[in-house]
Amino acid sequence: MSASTNTNLIARTALSGLLQTYLLCGISITKLAYTTLNQRLNIQADAVVASSDRPAFGYYCIGDKGHYNVPVTEGDIIIEPAQHSAVDFAPFNIIPFVMRLETNDLTTGEKLKYGLRRQETFNGVNYFAYYLKKVDLTGLTPVLRETTTVDGTTTTDDFIPNNSNLNPTRPVLSTNQAVTSSSKYISASLTVNIPFDENDVAELNNVASIIYANQKRAIISEIGLVSAIPRQISAIGPGGAAFNFTEALYAQVLTWLSTYRQLSFDNQGFTITLELGANEPMLTTDAVSTITASISSN
Repeated sequence: MSASTNTNLIARTALSGLLQTYLLCGISITKLAYTTLNQRLNIQADAVVASSDRPAFGYYCIGDKGHYNVPVTEGDIIIEPAQHSAVDFAPFNIIPFVMRLETNDLTTGEKLKYGLRRQETFNGVNYFAYYLKKVDLTGLTPVLRETTTVDGTTTTDDFIPNNSNLNPTRPVLSTNQAVTSSSKYISASLTVNIPFDENDVAELNNVASIIYANQKRAIISEIGLVSAIPRQISAIGPGGAAFNFTEALYAQVLTWLSTYRQLSFDNQGFTITLELGANEPMLTTDAVSTITASISSN
């Protein structure tokens, strides 16, 4: 999965290509240790992945250590991103979206928006924490788009296949010529908006107050786009009572987004805009000469 967004840096993980290969080839998923957020957080880490299970993107996670505070002159600091690599399978410091007192857990309807739920204790007080939030993909459909750049100006239009795509014409080349890519490319694109509203801000402020005893430390500087297998499990509620909860099993980070959101400033919330898909270059209709060389052995 690749993505473009209004954040600064994007890094696809190796797990993204691995999952795409499994799904494209119709091969059953083989569990791979040390790759899931479930194992990192010890939440349903040993759950069995069935041969029919097909993980899919549908969640995101957040962390607050995806940045550096760099001192500059006169005692000021600037914020620099700490970029994730393709083999980082969890945030530098994952934080929950929500932490609720054991006696004030989310409602049944609110729980539907989250995943990776566990009980935690801070300063002798019990809480329920939620480490994944669902991404609403309802009604969205990916499309093909053609992007062209001419004299520095870029335009994008929907790509509508026609008969020529099923009856392509082979390029005509003379000796020592090759076809190169052009200023056009075709992309499979799905635009997804992820709102982080005032209620989300309030919940994360509460998380910072509990973990750090300082609401101003409610910061998001790393975002992971996560695939998972939604499965209903028996979870523990207030007082030890059991209830059914749709948990995210085999949750893996597919793509990292670097950002910096300090919620004492972004107190009205914000929206993350993603463009999911892949780009494929187009070829020119003109042939260009190639450089030839010969190697002789003595």
